[in-house]
Amino acid sequence: MALVFCRECGKQISDLAASCPHCGAPQKTEPPKIEREVSGLWTFLFGGFYFLFKGWFKAGIAALVISLFTGLIAWFIIPFSAKKFVDSFEGK
Repeated sequence: MALVFCRECGKQISDLAASCPHCGAPQKTEPPKIEREVSGLWTFLFGGFYFLFKGWFKAGIAALVISLFTGLIAWFIIPFSAKKFVDSFEGK
């Protein structure tokens, strides 16, 4: 919990307040964006198993299936765009 300034009246209010108690102006708080950190090295070494370990189950299963269908060629290609691969399957 921290004190922030109201955008309308300029008085200090709690950052958890839905509206300013002084002027009644609603306070919009945007949820923090979750930034995924995907390691290309770990993806290269462990492929889809790395994604499964990190909790990205859709991306992990997709990487393993794609690797099997391409004769493990995708295992060497996916690490170059691992972040985009995970974001496309897990949503951003």
